[in-house]
Amino acid sequence: MRWRALAWVLLAAMGVVVGCGRREPQRPSVAEYAKRLKPLLEAAPKSVIELDALEPEVIYPDLVIPRDTTQKEGGLFLAAPSGVVVLRDSVYITDWMNHCIMVADMEGRLDRAIGRRGQGPGEFDTPVGIAANSASLLVAEFGNRRVQVFDHALAYLGSIPAGFYLGRPAGIGASDRRFFIPGGLVQDSLLAIYEACRPYRRIGSLMPPVASSPAYANALRQVQAASNAAGLLAVAYSVLPYVFVFDSEARQVATIEFRGREVRELDEKPKGVEFRGTGPTVWTRGFIWGLSVLTDGTLLVNVPKKTLILRQGRHGYEVQRCVHLEGTEGPWAWWYHNGKVYTSSRDGTRILVYSLG
Repeated sequence: MRWRALAWVLLAAMGVVVGCGRREPQRPSVAEYAKRLKPLLEAAPKSVIELDALEPEVIYPDLVIPRDTTQKEGGLFLAAPSGVVVLRDSVYITDWMNHCIMVADMEGRLDRAIGRRGQGPGEFDTPVGIAANSASLLVAEFGNRRVQVFDHALAYLGSIPAGFYLGRPAGIGASDRRFFIPGGLVQDSLLAIYEACRPYRRIGSLMPPVASSPAYANALRQVQAASNAAGLLAVAYSVLPYVFVFDSEARQVATIEFRGREVRELDEKPKGVEFRGTGPTVWTRGFIWGLSVLTDGTLLVNVPKKTLILRQGRHGYEVQRCVHLEGTEGPWAWWYHNGKVYTSSRDGTRILVYSLG
């Protein structure tokens, strides 16, 4: 018995030594990632946005559609809204805890729920994003690792394989000719391009992977994409301070780089994150939380504590307006419709509507 006890003591001591020898993975700096992205960063004219010089105008919501988990079974309620679009006179909201699409009228009253939890056509498992073009509605699912395509009457049209992550918005884009779908199924790129008609043939890809270590692979495979009907496309790595703009033929036409305190903080470890020595701890700060491309080419970009309205001027993209959307805790995903922004809050508790004028 003594030798067994001694063996356990020796093994415990070895475990302590091994544990002490583990080092916390070092996240590469933004400057290091810039070196890896040099071809992409230099492929088109660059606009630099100095965030420290911007003082956001505070805007309060015109309408709030709150979550309500106290409703009785069988009643309509929002549990965890993730994405939102507006079609005709209805607001379509993906609810990842209810595993369905909730439909509300323009006054915020819930009207009906579409779908249920499952793997079949018209069924959902943890829907984390939604987008639309003039003919189709797209729903991104974390659980089923796919994007389902419907017409505007919610008739099922087909599915496209994809991969999404909880904790970040599933930024899918749709023009009238193409779908832009992030996911981990394409090895040489992070954004796949599909024809926007059946059988949804894949025709291209964008955005190279930039992770150098498995510890950061998931965080750095998350990209945001947004497109207008004409096909102007904006894409961003969720955790890096850049937006890349492409024309309708997927040719890069502009690069936007953000600078300032919020960018410098990307290289700082978030408070409360501890390395326990038991595996590759990942810590990353989100930076690009939302993208939208309006009909006239104006970009809406959400960065920490600021929502930027960017228009292309004589010297590249310029800030037309800087606002803070009060009450969002930071937008999770959004949709622009008739001068209003419809957004789900990052904490997953409500849908808010703001007038941008």
